[in-house]
Amino acid sequence: IQKVIVKDSIIFVLDGRLAKKIFTFNAHNGKFIKNVGRLGHSKEEYTSIQDFGVDTEKKLIYCLCDMDKVKVYDYNGNFISTHDLGIIAYRMVYHNGKFHFISTDPGKGNLIIMDQKFNLVKQHFINEPGQPELVMVEPIQIRWDGKITYRRYLDNNIYVLDENDDPQILYSLNFGKNSFNLEG
Repeated sequence: IQKVIVKDSIIFVLDGRLAKKIFTFNAHNGKFIKNVGRLGHSKEEYTSIQDFGVDTEKKLIYCLCDMDKVKVYDYNGNFISTHDLGIIAYRMVYHNGKFHFISTDPGKGNLIIMDQKFNLVKQHFINEPGQPELVMVEPIQIRWDGKITYRRYLDNNIYVLDENDDPQILYSLNFGKNSFNLEG
């Protein structure tokens, strides 16, 4: 299991490695409801699923698929649309009407923020060519208070996004002589 989101009395569970699906369960009794999307090659299907987010207002599930697109499904698991991102992304959160993606594309931000129509809003921490890449397990998440935290590979800081989606240092970790130096 890579991710669990509980919204609208539904438990959404991502198993992107073995089953390669999102499962939904009733949050009151734990009973399985249905799968969201399916593996395959048609426009409604995906060949891999990396992450997902839930829009409780529109009752939509956004699936980050094949590392370069978002497929949209309704709460009943019905396919709605596909959106090409123009970036390679391996993690995402959907929050307050915006998508927050983690990307390793050289020359593009490691943290990329897009609006509801998948237009670039902001990008932070530009990935330099030749910079080490490592897919971190949970580099971005929504905290209990609704704020987004973010951690970049080889960075001593943990950031929180402010109301303008700009990263502010939340914690600075002191590893002593083993600290990371991103400046070179």
